[in-house]
Amino acid sequence: MNISLPKDLEDYVARQMQTGHYASVSEVIREALRNQIKLSASRQLDERLALGRQQVETGQVTVADEAYFDKAREYVEDQHMAHPTKT
Repeated sequence: MNISLPKDLEDYVARQMQTGHYASVSEVIREALRNQIKLSASRQLDERLALGRQQVETGQVTVADEAYFDKAREYVEDQHMAHPTKT
């Protein structure tokens, strides 16, 4: 794969190479892409956490306590009794 970079990014890559931390241009680019992926994932997580907090504040959540699971079990059992599978 070949990529073209504007002058300022080429200069940045060259400076990174001069530090001795990277053996090749590819290493600089790979690390930059990995960092971008991590940043994007972190932003997505932050957005999802903010949405979850908002849902808690506005009461848009269901508490999954023992009563919740008892009711879920009853529902599954009722469905199984209403539509038994043949074996």
